Amino acid sequence: MNSAQSASQKGDESRGRNPVVRENIEAFAIAIIMALILKFFCVEAFKIPTGSMQPTLIGADRNTLIDRNGREIFDRILVNKFIYDLRPPARWDIIVFQYPLEQSKNYIKRLIGLPGETIEIRDGDVYVDGEIARKPEKVQEALWRRVDAPHPRQPNEPPLFAQTQSWKSRTDDEIRTTSDGGLRLEAKDGTTTMLFDRRILNDYLHGYDSSYGIETRVLEDAYAVGDLRLVLTAQIEDRTGGLTLTLIDREDTFRVFLAGSDSETPSFIDLESSRVDEGAVPLSVETTGTGYEAKPESGRVVLKGLRLPTGQPRRISLAHVDDALELHFEDSLVCRVLLELPPPSEPRRVQRQRASDPSQYGREREVALYGQSGIEIGVTNNRAVLHDGELYRDVYYTRVSSRLHESMGHFEVPEEHYFTLGDNTQNSKDGRQWETYTYRLSGGRQIRGDFVDSGPDENPRAIGLQTQFKDVFGETHVFVHTDIVEGPIHEVAPFIPARFVLGQAFFVFWPLFSPFRMRFLN
Repeated sequence: MNSAQSASQKGDESRGRNPVVRENIEAFAIAIIMALILKFFCVEAFKIPTGSMQPTLIGADRNTLIDRNGREIFDRILVNKFIYDLRPPARWDIIVFQYPLEQSKNYIKRLIGLPGETIEIRDGDVYVDGEIARKPEKVQEALWRRVDAPHPRQPNEPPLFAQTQSWKSRTDDEIRTTSDGGLRLEAKDGTTTMLFDRRILNDYLHGYDSSYGIETRVLEDAYAVGDLRLVLTAQIEDRTGGLTLTLIDREDTFRVFLAGSDSETPSFIDLESSRVDEGAVPLSVETTGTGYEAKPESGRVVLKGLRLPTGQPRRISLAHVDDALELHFEDSLVCRVLLELPPPSEPRRVQRQRASDPSQYGREREVALYGQSGIEIGVTNNRAVLHDGELYRDVYYTRVSSRLHESMGHFEVPEEHYFTLGDNTQNSKDGRQWETYTYRLSGGRQIRGDFVDSGPDENPRAIGLQTQFKDVFGETHVFVHTDIVEGPIHEVAPFIPARFVLGQAFFVFWPLFSPFRMRFLN
């Protein structure tokens, strides 16, 4: 073989290998391009930056939770970035957006107010244009917080009906428990009623797993929560009389009587509210599988055909939330009563007490308690055994105070803007607290930035005779007092421009183990 033939053969071999290499390079380049397209236009992963959405989403800030093995817990989520090209954002969505007052940061909150709406926070609930905003079923399920379960401060909390120190007889009857942690009520002639004698407050730690290492960083005034859900297994032992479940929410009382099979009195729901003067309670009723007769003038709904069987345990759920009462048997909806009531008055302070504040190195300070709420369970002309009790409360949105407002709870959302809140309402920097400083400086400069009055993110910050101030674009400015022509101009800035919304958070993909938190979000 001469040299020309040899060179030709090597060239053919080289050309034979080159397509394979080229195809691999092309495939790798296409994969990178597709990943970038997905990231910028479809789905992107985010790490939760703060604790403002806890316990729904756990953030990786300086108050990061730790598990029982001392490892940090933080959630990573997937965000759908094209969903709002198909539909507008909806109330209660969990959205990711550029923080308007520091646009280099992305925040995650729950969407509350839509363009053109008037939002008001009253007694823990959200009102839109004067009417209460009711949450969809899946959202509400995600926001229930277990009250009676073990949590980081009380990891050895016993079951609800085994907490004998928390139950008090209203009729001076002896509180009897069963060997397996149940509660026994007896009233052969008359009525026996037990009161859960413990304040149901917006405790910061409700909803956290007992194995998480966390403490209340900021101790605030406490509010009684009246949006409650009581779940229990009940078994009556006689055919007469029945079982009564009562939820108390400051200005409202909701009493459900579940009749035995031979009871002369049918099952009913009684609704009492001091929010109506004439006594009649405006309501609408939805039932499944049972007839009813609504009597708004007396606040009673008679449930025809609904009876508790003798000697057979029944799983019962009674919930009052967002001015609606729901009764479930064995996870099936029996009745839903929607109340059409005016907004409640603001809760009044009922008590002050001393409490230890972890943020003040254990020193005690005075804390105010607002409002009253509770649950009662009674039996009439019957005997009942109660097991597997669970008590939940709804998220309680609080107003906040600032230098500009004594109580920030009223918001008028402009067009093309949104209003958000964090699920961790006691420790969330959200639309209730966003404020700006604006300086007009010599030379015609004007700078506007996020106002943070203290802490590691304090802005502006005094450094000797100079002022250091970070603007909304993340650029830091340093100036002296003589540079200031006007300012600082202090304003509230509670809203998010629509163009800053990046997408909807829909899935938690991390952590996978210890603890397992993978799930879809609501």
